[in-house]
Amino acid sequence: MFARAVRDLVRQGKLDLNRPLEEYVKLGLDGDARKITAAHVLTHSTGLPNWRFQPGLELASEFQPGSRWQYSGEGFVLLQRVVEKIVNQPIAAYMKTTVLTPLSMTQSSFAWTPEIQKTTALGHNRRGTFLEQSAAFYERRNYETIQKSGGNPESMTYEQITAAYEQNKLSPIPVTLSPNMAGSLQTTAFDYSKFLARTLEDFASKPDEFKSRVDVNRDIGWTLGWGVDRSFKAPALFHWGDSPGFKNFCWVQPSRRTALVFFTNGDSGAALYSWLFRQLMNEDPSVFYWI
Repeated sequence: MFARAVRDLVRQGKLDLNRPLEEYVKLGLDGDARKITAAHVLTHSTGLPNWRFQPGLELASEFQPGSRWQYSGEGFVLLQRVVEKIVNQPIAAYMKTTVLTPLSMTQSSFAWTPEIQKTTALGHNRRGTFLEQSAAFYERRNYETIQKSGGNPESMTYEQITAAYEQNKLSPIPVTLSPNMAGSLQTTAFDYSKFLARTLEDFASKPDEFKSRVDVNRDIGWTLGWGVDRSFKAPALFHWGDSPGFKNFCWVQPSRRTALVFFTNGDSGAALYSWLFRQLMNEDPSVFYWI
């Protein structure tokens, strides 16, 4: 969904997909990482690790940006900071006004609140036992840290949130900060289906934006924000979510005018959604052997 907002900024001439992010915002990148662009972030070809899990570690590219694929949530945080600078708005508020509200996604937010938790499914391990330290655990801790500084996640920029952590004598680590465009969306299957329906429309009107740009393997590629499964005559778009207690998957197949989304709240969810997909679609895509 963040990639959709970025593509809109590109069409408006406010963001150049191929301009180094460091030229927009001083991100403290060095070496090859200074060459990272929005296109590299959206195609997961920055060379950055997925996340740094310890404070103070240098953020460095492991290979020349654009030369190959490597999943990186950390890259999305860099681009998030650039977008906030360009639009002069906190990212959660911007996503709400430019993506969620226009799509009538009234049950969705990129900023977690205790109210959301009241109706949120709880994560479970493979034995069906409730996982206390699943995504909501870290979202709650992030929310409480921001609240102690008198802030609100929806109305704060990344820099303001990191300042709140430092004010509370905590080390800000990007993977634990929220809103986070790599994975802080709180939504429902019904709401998310509205986004997938719009994606089908976008594909029909702007097919070039969805062409694979980076190869993962023979059958899997990556375009701006989406994985591309090329094991069929007409490629399909996909993405998946994988965190403790939650396994999710979505699929957009323009040639069949079909989109599916599966949200599960258990560590065995991938086996469930792949089985359901095969039953519904009577197809066996390569992506399930790759994830």
